[in-house]
Amino acid sequence: MKKIYNGKFHKTKKNKTYLMKFSEIKELSTAEIVERIDTELNLLSRMKMNHAVSPLDNPNKISETRKTVARLKTELKVRQLQQQSESKE
Repeated sequence: MKKIYNGKFHKTKKNKTYLMKFSEIKELSTAEIVERIDTELNLLSRMKMNHAVSPLDNPNKISETRKTVARLKTELKVRQLQQQSESKE
């Protein structure tokens, strides 16, 4: 099955790795976000090491995990900035 996004075709699979959406990340508490960042970074380093030894079935999982970490860090930074602006007022 193919879906069209921005004029490009993307294959969709049931077993695709799961990317967290911003709406799902916003529902998490700050402690959960910090814990999730740590977990995802450990997973990312393990996947990179495994990929260096023998190729992964789906090397795109590395980039998807990196993007998830970036989303989590972005939300954490937003919360820190909001907390700083509230404390100044």
